[in-house]
Amino acid sequence: MASPLVDPSSFLFVPRYRPRCRPSCRPYHSDHGLDSPGLSRLRFLPPGSGRLASAHPSNMEDLEEFREIVDGLTYCAVTPHAPEWYLNPVFMTILGAEDGVFESLCDDHPLFFADHFLRVLKDDEPPSLDFFRLLSSPARGDKPIWGCLLSCFREGLLCWHNMPSAAHVPRARVRLVAVEAVLTFVFFAGRACKQATWEPLCTHTAFVEKPPGDVNMSSKQLEAYNAARVARAKQNIAKSSKAYEDREKTEKKNPENIRMYSAGTISRRPPKFPRLGLDWSPFLSLPLLLSIVVSVVVSVVVSAISLVKAVIAFDSFAERICQTEVLWDNMFAAAHIQLSYIWCALSASTLAWNINHIFKSYFAPNIKTFEAICGQHPLKFADNMYEVLMAKRPPTLDFFRTLPKPNKSNPVWGVYTILMEKANHPAKLYVGSGTNADHGVVTRLRDYKRETLLPQLVLKALQEGYSISHAGLLCWYAMPKPGQAPIARLRVITVKATMAFVFFAGRPCKMDVLWDDMLPWTRDGVSWQPLCTHTAFLEKPPGDLDMSEEELESYNTQRRERALVQMKINSREYEDREKAVSLGAYRGLRCSSLEHVPCPGASGEENLLRCDGNDVK
Repeated sequence: MASPLVDPSSFLFVPRYRPRCRPSCRPYHSDHGLDSPGLSRLRFLPPGSGRLASAHPSNMEDLEEFREIVDGLTYCAVTPHAPEWYLNPVFMTILGAEDGVFESLCDDHPLFFADHFLRVLKDDEPPSLDFFRLLSSPARGDKPIWGCLLSCFREGLLCWHNMPSAAHVPRARVRLVAVEAVLTFVFFAGRACKQATWEPLCTHTAFVEKPPGDVNMSSKQLEAYNAARVARAKQNIAKSSKAYEDREKTEKKNPENIRMYSAGTISRRPPKFPRLGLDWSPFLSLPLLLSIVVSVVVSVVVSAISLVKAVIAFDSFAERICQTEVLWDNMFAAAHIQLSYIWCALSASTLAWNINHIFKSYFAPNIKTFEAICGQHPLKFADNMYEVLMAKRPPTLDFFRTLPKPNKSNPVWGVYTILMEKANHPAKLYVGSGTNADHGVVTRLRDYKRETLLPQLVLKALQEGYSISHAGLLCWYAMPKPGQAPIARLRVITVKATMAFVFFAGRPCKMDVLWDDMLPWTRDGVSWQPLCTHTAFLEKPPGDLDMSEEELESYNTQRRERALVQMKINSREYEDREKAVSLGAYRGLRCSSLEHVPCPGASGEENLLRCDGNDVK
């Protein structure tokens, strides 16, 4: 079977393979660039042993492709809905905004890369250790730069850009830290990998930390702050240098120090302390010594207990970080594969009568529109979803039995599966979606418990003796705003139709040949029977896609008001109160609400209530 992944230049800029783990990656963004006096661990290469990529490479296409891949990965990393304690909000505020800040940062500070780095990203196999050995280090005579260093045998540059101006320093630093975090994920420098022959060195992801600098300051404020900082630094250097010289001159003029300075034995005369002449014997009594010993022992015990608690807390935090890294990694990969399936399904040469034109008119013409809609509503997936989609064989029934159920306190929209089983009979699978505007997918799953509004084949299976063994979610996301409900519902139905293709939940038809090349398995390989009568691509999605967000918000407000009025009418308390006020008026209201014929009892002529031709006393 062919892989569903598409070319990186036409879809999300994601490389074709997931590179294996690498040792360590971190950014350097000091005032002097990578040529900083504080970088004592940085070993510079001798002349001729290495070089940096040229600012004007001979192959500009390779440079642009590299920038698209790295910048695309960075943007995808800050857009998923990650926990607040795991992804610092500064990254989503600066890089995930919709005002083009990330694109302008990428254009103002274009990245350059080390030799063979692009080939490594595009290669199907992990690089050898020679790639890390040949990474170049910046020379002191070069122009100061910012970049991401990789520490393995020595420190070398993966990618870099020229130092920004003072007005762009905070945002450029946020972007570089995000690139560092993404490269840490890509090169598996934060956790171990079975295929690697080296150990990772990164203890956590850079997304947890708050990037240095104040991103809320304006350009003028940053320029003024930088000018004042440079002036203070020069002034402190001048003061320190002059004070040191004056102190040395004063000490050298002292006759007692001339001999020592000339001999070179010491550089400064040791300080003299006055003799106090105190008698310490009264203070060295036995009770005092015991109290001192007890205090020291208690302090040591308390410090040891605090240290043990700190170690336990750190281990717990590190475990949560590792688990979240795995979940984030799988979520990103599963989302990419799922989007690839959808794009392949919509881009296929499907006949017009086999797919509603709304799906192609909103998704298929423009990849950017498709990416924007998917980015506004990021999906969350069930555990092991990525492993299931990448497996060579279809999943077992245990995968569907362990799918999570929706939480009533946190309503979501999502795609669910219904697993029906019967003793000594093959299992049956149904894939559906729930997009209730008030309570989400919980409302749709409640219909299966009540056995109302059931799909045709599900109802038939119940009549044959099957029972619903489990109903769980494949993927879901938070309920959208009323102004975005139609387009979000369209996206959910698209995912539902695609997942029905992938898991063979629909009955076989002649058009299945269109999807055979993109599906990971065959219909003969699954152990369940389908319950979907047709594909959701045939249906017209509910909702008015031509209404603006303001019109949709107004319509939703009116709908809720009408619902509240109807609830009051149907409530028992309202009925009792209306009966007590006027029995005739109450009967007239009931007749009008039920769309019955006018009730004579409302006018007082007769004390009868007519309901479908039957007189009720």
